[in-house]
Amino acid sequence: MNDSPPNDPGPGVRARRAAIEALLAIEADGTVSAQAALTDALDGATSGAEPLVGADRGLVTTLVFGVLRRRGALDVWLTSASDRGLRGMDAAVLTSLRVGLYQLAALSRVPAFAAVDATLDAARPLIAKRAVGFVHAVLRRLAREVDAGRALGPEPWPAWLARRLERWTARVRQTPSGTALPADRAVWSEPAPRHAWCLPAQQAEVAARLEREGITWSALGPLAPPGCALLDGGPALLGSAAFGQVPVLRQDAGSAAVVAAVQAQPGLHVLDMAAGRGVKAAALSCLGAAVTACDRAAGKLEDAAQLAADLGAPLAATVVADGTAAAPAPLQALRPHDGAGWDVVLLDAPCTALGTIRRRPDVRHRRRAADIFAMQLVQRAMLRRALELVRPGGRIVYATCSFVEEEGRDVVEHVLANHGELRRAAGAPAWATALADEDGDLRTHPGWHGADAFFIARLERPR
Repeated sequence: MNDSPPNDPGPGVRARRAAIEALLAIEADGTVSAQAALTDALDGATSGAEPLVGADRGLVTTLVFGVLRRRGALDVWLTSASDRGLRGMDAAVLTSLRVGLYQLAALSRVPAFAAVDATLDAARPLIAKRAVGFVHAVLRRLAREVDAGRALGPEPWPAWLARRLERWTARVRQTPSGTALPADRAVWSEPAPRHAWCLPAQQAEVAARLEREGITWSALGPLAPPGCALLDGGPALLGSAAFGQVPVLRQDAGSAAVVAAVQAQPGLHVLDMAAGRGVKAAALSCLGAAVTACDRAAGKLEDAAQLAADLGAPLAATVVADGTAAAPAPLQALRPHDGAGWDVVLLDAPCTALGTIRRRPDVRHRRRAADIFAMQLVQRAMLRRALELVRPGGRIVYATCSFVEEEGRDVVEHVLANHGELRRAAGAPAWATALADEDGDLRTHPGWHGADAFFIARLERPR
């Protein structure tokens, strides 16, 4: 018996419609992230008298991120299934077909009739009436092909991006970690694991507390940055919170590696030049460092300050500033060591975020090769500015969440070549030696505990 209101198509249809609408929003606006589009779609789908909850709400997330991760392979299949091809196809029609095919090919728990009929009902208000029959016919054809044993192929990558990923993987393979990395690109289409960070000395306490909530806290082993672990089971938990009196942060292992590379300790003065919403700044503050967070977005800095305060480790200061421009007077006035500068400047620089594709699959579709060179100019300018803000004898930790050499090693090499007062720091921290390449720069990879791909260079300004 259907207990839905008379005009309510039911939660299954509403969930699929929310997924289609989120994907259309991402397609229409290159600045809308998958998470933002998903949140808006869920808000719209849950605003009625019968909100989406539980499995139906989870289905929206599964469809949005699944389609984004496998969009290339889905389109290869759809091209062969549609006599019209995909060029010029209405966006809502194409998106509906992607959602339907993803259910048929990747979600074995969804019956074929539900994938076809519920997706068609979800698409009806979004597509022209004349397209309804076409979508139905293609979905039925796809269902027959899946029933006959056809499966999704590997995810195709643009040539410019594939070349850069191959270079990155080759570099990681040269590190002495001994980690067996996948030979193909399939790992980049898998969902990212849930990582978290806490103070290293409190891991046992955190693990015990989480176990009572049905969540397993598993240490990542010798290659992991101190305090980082894998979360499994239980509720989604943990945005970032003081869990009891113990600070816990949802943080990818690659991001945690950037924090660990700072080697924070009580009394260390750290400037986070591009703090964003402050996850790294909060972790450094929890470790006892006096952290000044800087960002061009005032709203993000407010979030950063609130996060650190919630964890019981307030930031030393926040300053709204553009990291590519001359340091503003408020930042200059905060320079520690009698104006000499900060002990460590952390520059987790704005980048293409291509290293986070598993967590943010929309990035792969919105980025173009030209974006790399635009970001490189920003990164060079910010690294030069970091050199002006670090004290003599201090260190700079430069990082990007990208596997593109132009945003990592090439930026560092350019600045080193043009600023003789800067050099690479000798000797990686003990936990990181297995991740260091021949230059001493650190590189993470999804084959390493499922981490995002980060580049991390440790530089120093001699006295």
